[in-house]
Amino acid sequence: MYFFTSCFRIISSSAYIPRSLLVNGFLLLAVAPMSSQATAQQPRNFSAPARLEGATPTIKMAFTIAGTVKEIHARAGDAKKRGSPLVSLLCDDRAAAVKLAQSETQQMQALLDKARNGLRQEERAVVAERANLTEADVTAADRRFQRFEQLKQKGNFISDAELDTLRDVLIAARAKHGATTAEKKLASLPARQEDITLAQAQLGAAQAKQALANAELEKCTLRAPADIVVLRNFVEVGDSVNPLNPTSPIAAITVTDISKLRVRAEVDERDIGNVALGQRVNIISEFDKSLQLQGTVARIEKEMGRRTIRSGDPSEKNDRDVLEVVIDVAPNTAAGGKTASLPIGLRVVAVFGR
Repeated sequence: MYFFTSCFRIISSSAYIPRSLLVNGFLLLAVAPMSSQATAQQPRNFSAPARLEGATPTIKMAFTIAGTVKEIHARAGDAKKRGSPLVSLLCDDRAAAVKLAQSETQQMQALLDKARNGLRQEERAVVAERANLTEADVTAADRRFQRFEQLKQKGNFISDAELDTLRDVLIAARAKHGATTAEKKLASLPARQEDITLAQAQLGAAQAKQALANAELEKCTLRAPADIVVLRNFVEVGDSVNPLNPTSPIAAITVTDISKLRVRAEVDERDIGNVALGQRVNIISEFDKSLQLQGTVARIEKEMGRRTIRSGDPSEKNDRDVLEVVIDVAPNTAAGGKTASLPIGLRVVAVFGR
């Protein structure tokens, strides 16, 4: 009994909490560890291999159509603004289709304007003058017919055939005058809504055709998706590209977004618990001690993977899984404040602080 009492006192004075249980006349002692708050390890500093990249990983740009390379607008190391051409193909047929579509659009636009505006003032004046002339012809034909008809009634020698001819001339003059009068009235009326609607539909179809032609022509040029720097060219002028041909280059050019710099570190599985969003990180180079950058953890990936960044340390363990951590580099923290001059893909070391 004295032995168990002494043990109880010793354990009580230690960092463990005693528990007692009487089973079959024997006193069993079970000890529980301290709370997790007391035993949890404090976060520690550690380092991880990393590489410098742009705001996005490397972008591989390829053509979606077959063709022949016409011009290389940017070479490796060139910085280009968003929308700048990088590589273009020879597409004379598509350029001609764009011009044809533009002409059709202009033609349909003119027809719509004509439908809305109707005849010009000068054209309406010509129609009115034509109606006045036919009215004069009717008056002259009627006067001539009336005179000959009176002579006929007075017994003068006028044949029926001659009188019928004059009557036909009068009828024709009246018909022509009726037509010109209707034309004059039509010219003064506003445009019909159905004519405008038809012209609008034709213009819309022409514009859609032009947009399609422009889109097809745009496939002939690879343009910078953002403010980028060219990393590598895979084609030259005269090369043939075909996305359906397995022997053709998959990518014509690779670029990266340089709007800001990031570092992608591979954190060992042992150190995952010591990484948090917003954590401060110092970035240094193994070969250039003057290169010292600062950054913060911006994203922690959700999937483990195998190590891809190798160091020269022969004792390095390559059989462990790693977790990629993306770090935003603070601008103008390099020596001389020229982070933009650093090469993409530069191998560095990310030192995570507490």
